[in-house]
This record gives sequence, structure tokens and C-alpha cells, in this order.
Amino acid sequence: MSIPSRKENYRLLAKAQLFPFQAQPWWLDLVCGPEGWDVAVSLDEDGQAIGAMPFGTLGWKGLPLIRMPMFTAFHHIWLRDLGSDRSVRQYHWEYKTLAELVSRIPAKWVVDQLYAPPFSNGLPFFWAGFRIQTRYTYQLQTQLPAEEMWKEMEAATRNQIRKAKSQVQVRRDGTPEQLYELLRLLYEKQGKRVPFALAELQNIDAELSSREMRTIYLATDDQGWVHAACYVVWDQGRAYGLLSGAHPE
Repeated sequence: MSIPSRKENYRLLAKAQLFPFQAQPWWLDLVCGPEGWDVAVSLDEDGQAIGAMPFGTLGWKGLPLIRMPMFTAFHHIWLRDLGSDRSVRQYHWEYKTLAELVSRIPAKWVVDQLYAPPFSNGLPFFWAGFRIQTRYTYQLQTQLPAEEMWKEMEAATRNQIRKAKSQVQVRRDGTPEQLYELLRLLYEKQGKRVPFALAELQNIDAELSSREMRTIYLATDDQGWVHAACYVVWDQGRAYGLLSGAHPE
């Protein structure tokens, strides 16, 4: 299957499935460029998609490279829903489908990918010769009452929140420029540059704002000084922290 037909197949699939925003074709076009990403697709005997694995394609020091795009914490692998009955036969199907997707990664490319929960089956990658490393993240179950979430936090975290509440107010009207300035100051103190331009962040923000998928939270004091900012993006399933920064002083 050619790249255009793979992508077209994937675009149609994304319209029918509730993919996380990082797996949406419009997001991949945005962060990789329309020609800067590809997708491995597995089809059944009827030509219907049963698995899909998008990835960004970049060059680095002359090497063909598959790595995480800017502003993208995770990639996602989609497999057709098999229902709740996890039989040995179904596990075998999952391994086989994943192995086929892995086999479609271009040969002799350097690959560095992060996959989001709930993906947990890395064996087909391991069997294909990839090195696997487990990392951890946190998910807050927001359907819980706020009081219960507060009670489950560590005492040190609760104390930090109480202290912050006496010093700053949280606003939801932040701008990309305010966040970028905090990042610039933070990186400058470390003798570095922000790894992306303000124009890139503004481009991302324009798309997410048009889709009503983002909020930039600010922590400001009584004088209006911005002490910290957090860029939050959400889709139909979760909210994600895209970027955050705090004043270095």
C-alpha cells in the first residue's frame, strides 16, 4: 500500500473512531507537516483496518529517523476492539496484528517512540529487536468528588497548594506569548534556548483554539505578575498537560 493510500485509509478510520488528539491526522499534519508522517496499517481479509500505528518521519544528522514530534508526549497504537473476553485466541490475534504493524516500520531507520497508556504489549517490538523501556505517568480520575481527590493527595502536596492559594490566583485567560516568555526565561537561566519558536506555538494554539480544545492557566499575584503557566489540551477522553513553565526567580 502506498503512502497516500495508507494515509487516506487512516484519515477515514480516524473519522470513525474516537482517537486521542495526538493520533488525529490533523494533529500529525500540524506538528509533522503533511509530508512528515506516515502510518502502518494492518488489514483483515476483507480489506478492513484492524490496526494502525502512526509515526513522525524526520531526518537527524543525515540519518532517517522516526521520533516523537514536538508538542507530542505520546503516540498511540489503535487495534480493533475485541470486547472484554480476553481469550488466548484473542491475545494471539493481538500479537500477530502488532507484529505486522512493527514489520511495516521502514528498515534501517532509527526509531524512538513513546506510547501512551493503555498500550502495554511491547513483546512484538522486543521480538523484532527493539529495546523497550517502561516509563510511568499519572492519571487523575476526575469523576471522583473533589473532596476525595484532595484527601488522596500527599500531605506535602496539599500544603504546597494551600501556600500557593495565599499568594497567587489561578486564571484561565493565558496567552501563548505569556507562556513562551516564562519558558524563555527558564531556558535562558540554564544557558539554553527554547527548542521551538514562538510562531510554532502560536500556530499550534490557533488550531487548538479554533477547535475549542485548550486552556492556558496562569498563576498571577495581586500585582498581575505571572508566576507560572500551564497549557492544557483535552479531547473526548482525557485532558493533557501540553506545556508548563514557571518564573525562574
